[in-house]
Amino acid sequence: MSDQLELTSDEAMKPLYIFDLDGTLALIEHRRKYVERPRGEQDWKAFYAACVDDHPNDPVIDTMERLREAGADVWIFSGRSDEVRAQTVKWLADKTTFMSWELDGPMLTMRQAGDYTPETPEQSLPVLSYTIEVTDAAQVEGLLDAAGYQSLVDG
Repeated sequence: MSDQLELTSDEAMKPLYIFDLDGTLALIEHRRKYVERPRGEQDWKAFYAACVDDHPNDPVIDTMERLREAGADVWIFSGRSDEVRAQTVKWLADKTTFMSWELDGPMLTMRQAGDYTPETPEQSLPVLSYTIEVTDAAQVEGLLDAAGYQSLVDG
């Protein structure tokens, strides 16, 4: 008998896709005006509060939905503050097939309230054996490639 664990097809690891929220699933052009200002003049609270008016990026959401229908796990990572977690969960429940209760835990990861530090690519990289991240941050692509991940960068 082998000491190696053998998994049946039902037990094999499902693919995990990580989607970025702002600029990838949600179109945020209408609220960039709050943060595309000189340092110190940015209004992050207003930027986050305006998330309720984001438009869905339908082609990306459709791709995410097809992956979920095919049985893949999908998580959403965001640099968005959890000050607007309730609004974000409602938006995702309204614009996608996610149920609000599904967005507890790791399925929706947001930064802590009051954290307005610039996002770095390393903040969004999970330590998992198989991941594909869909993001709008071009700087993330090289980092993901170097770490052995696949990335679908839009833009």
